[in-house]
Amino acid sequence: MKKLLAVFVLVLSSLSIKAETFNLESMNAKDVMALETQNKGIFDFIKPGKEEPMPVKEWTVMVFMNAKNDLSESSLFGLVGKWAEKDIDEMKKVGTTSKINVVVEHGVKGKGSKRMLILKKSSGLGGLLSSGEKVYGEYPNADMGDYKRVIEFVKWSKQTFPAKKYMLVIWNHGLGWIDPNMQEHTAGTGTSDKGIAFDDDTKNYIRTKQLGEILKASGYIDIFAMNACLMQMAEVAYEMKGYTGLIVGSEETMLAQGFDYEKLLNFMNGNTNFSKQQISEFFINW
Repeated sequence: MKKLLAVFVLVLSSLSIKAETFNLESMNAKDVMALETQNKGIFDFIKPGKEEPMPVKEWTVMVFMNAKNDLSESSLFGLVGKWAEKDIDEMKKVGTTSKINVVVEHGVKGKGSKRMLILKKSSGLGGLLSSGEKVYGEYPNADMGDYKRVIEFVKWSKQTFPAKKYMLVIWNHGLGWIDPNMQEHTAGTGTSDKGIAFDDDTKNYIRTKQLGEILKASGYIDIFAMNACLMQMAEVAYEMKGYTGLIVGSEETMLAQGFDYEKLLNFMNGNTNFSKQQISEFFINW
């Protein structure tokens, strides 16, 4: 503990600033910029959320996690839990590595969303050394049912955390071919707006056709996965043809636990050059 305190004192000493008198009128822009650098304290240097591009890695996994509904905390199928937090905790057991970036936009009912890089959570000192996340932005009014938000999230992730290959996961409820507005129409007059990613705060959701717009606007995605019920259907896949190399989804209902993200990230880190068949077998057999 004494060594730790000594190091901390040395760090603080190295960042201390001399108090000197100066003439503001005689200073130029270069001088002001120099002062801005000199006057940073230790907590400015370690302030989280500074967006600095990372080296190009093998994969960037992007999870658009819309828990602005009963998936935030509820009883589903007789099971009680905070389903979004559970999946994020699974991610934190592996976190971002030298091979793979893990990026999440996490929306919570009544609280908007936050965008973060997932790190491996430290168990030392009760997790004090690392919470397992680095927050890059908080958005209290985020509409997680707006497909344009997914586009913006993917573009930001690709720019900030570049990689050779990309995986996008949309996490929420899914209805597949079922139109949420069907009860408002008579037989044969329903719309084509099937859905996924329902935001209970804004009453908005992503339509099936908009899934194709997401991939078209945000650029090619090597693996597009839907952590949601009923989404692996021909009508859904058709909208994304040409924009992704592999579509992962469930034809049936899924349990609230969703994917096992610890196993998924360990699999991807174990062999970053896995084939489409290998990743498909993983999702089927885990």
